[in-house]
Amino acid sequence: AGVDGAEELPAPEALNAESAKVSSDFFQKVVDIYGMYRANCFFSKNWMLREAALSKMSLLSKEIYKSESEAENCAQVLCDVILRSIDDRNVQVYLAGLILLDDSMTRFEEIEFPPQKLGSLMSK
Repeated sequence: AGVDGAEELPAPEALNAESAKVSSDFFQKVVDIYGMYRANCFFSKNWMLREAALSKMSLLSKEIYKSESEAENCAQVLCDVILRSIDDRNVQVYLAGLILLDDSMTRFEEIEFPPQKLGSLMSK
């Protein structure tokens, strides 16, 4: 399943941590989990690309978070992605971040991820 209208989106600019204005650790973890294309979309200046990246991240949640251990390895990055998206000035990106949050919480419940672990990550 893909993101509606993805074929009509412009190509994302090639970014790195410095051009995305984030830590190299955060940038690399987003790349490791979601791939370079989605990372470039997520950190893009183009809001449509940011929204599409978040939508695809939501669609991928069942593939990425198959078990508690996989979820635990990715949870901090996911929390940082969500926090960045709900801080976005664009309402569509903000809403896509909330949808990612909802889809992730549903997935974490399905794999019985301990709520106390998630709570400690969200408070960082």
